Amino acid sequence: MVAFNVRFPAWMLVSLWALCDAHVAAQSSDSALADRSTRASESPLTGEVDAPSPPVAAFWRAAQNPNQRRAEALVRQGRNQLYPALGLSMLAGPDALSHRRAAVENAITRFELARKLVPRDPEVLYLSAKALALWERRGTGGRIEKRSREAIARFEELRDVDGSYEAYQVAFELGILHTLEGDPVSAADEYERALSLRIDEGSPSTVLSNLAEVTMMASDLERAVELYERAIVAGSGDESILSRWGLSVALDRLGEHSEAYAQAQRAITDDQRPLAALRQSGVFFVPFYEAYYYEGLGLFALALQQAGSQPDLERALKSATRSLGASSPGLVLALKQVLSSLGEQGRGEVFAPLRASVERALSKGRISKAPRTIMSEETGLDTNEAQCILSFAQSTRAFARFLDAGGDSGPWAADAEAHLKRAAALLQSTNKVAKGP
Repeated sequence: MVAFNVRFPAWMLVSLWALCDAHVAAQSSDSALADRSTRASESPLTGEVDAPSPPVAAFWRAAQNPNQRRAEALVRQGRNQLYPALGLSMLAGPDALSHRRAAVENAITRFELARKLVPRDPEVLYLSAKALALWERRGTGGRIEKRSREAIARFEELRDVDGSYEAYQVAFELGILHTLEGDPVSAADEYERALSLRIDEGSPSTVLSNLAEVTMMASDLERAVELYERAIVAGSGDESILSRWGLSVALDRLGEHSEAYAQAQRAITDDQRPLAALRQSGVFFVPFYEAYYYEGLGLFALALQQAGSQPDLERALKSATRSLGASSPGLVLALKQVLSSLGEQGRGEVFAPLRASVERALSKGRISKAPRTIMSEETGLDTNEAQCILSFAQSTRAFARFLDAGGDSGPWAADAEAHLKRAAALLQSTNKVAKGP
């Protein structure tokens, strides 16, 4: 993601630009630039609708405006570059990203050339803004650079020319772009506008959920909770799952931890696999390290779910500390990796007894010979206990990463620190019991 000055969170479900609409546009808009003169228009002075202009043969249209035909060709070429890039955005890997960026850049070049020829054509402005919004590349330090400000300017130019052209989609896209630019107030205005412009019977869940996110960005947690609840009711599938994740974070930051864990566990249960919805290509976080907060909360809720309750989690930790030598190789190796990360972050002290048990198990030399699975028949822990220990340690690492990546200077630093303190207290209590008299 780009480097943001504002320290506020938000995940957003990025628009995939309504592919059906895109294909319809591809079929019909070759002649749209030329035919636009035949449409009825509303007089800005009287509000009356003027009669449409009589149709004109393509030959005479081209003769009257030589730029028109060239603009049509450029738009067609740009669409042919842009629409495949949407499919590439769903793929991973450097090759896919490289091809996607090249396709988007080629589309931008063609749309901008068309804009010079027909500067007040709504379709050209719309497609140019879309392409600019899609452009991204990995910059210094691995951060994603975008052209969000240029896309905002192009959408606003479109509004000045024709405020009714794709009005809902323009508002939705502007909501996303203002979020990326760290402007939750403008983003909220655009999402409110998008809700007011809805004319179909489709679900408003994504817009409501995105509005809830920027509302949480502005620290209005009570209002965010209300909007998330509406989004859950209105949506289905991944829409509801993502809204429930947002609801769990908002409740957690309100101090309602039990209900936050319950909502996160419901999201985990409804998903195909734990936290999968948060890792979709169409989901982003602002700032980027906000993802660690969601991950930390989700993994701790998962640990509680796997253990059964917090007392059961405490018993699993006590059992793991005493008898890690009899645990599965996969558990020991996974814990070693997590504990090493916490040590590098300067937060591994409370895990010292567990780390010592890991080292003792590794020193026996049996780990490298055994299959690397989460559980084996020789372990003294059942599968749920082994997994809850891993989830607990990973949760602690995620909250530490949130703070170390920049969250320590944001509005939710105290909430993340509170999670780390609760984890430390839990470990210290189990370590004392495990040592015994």
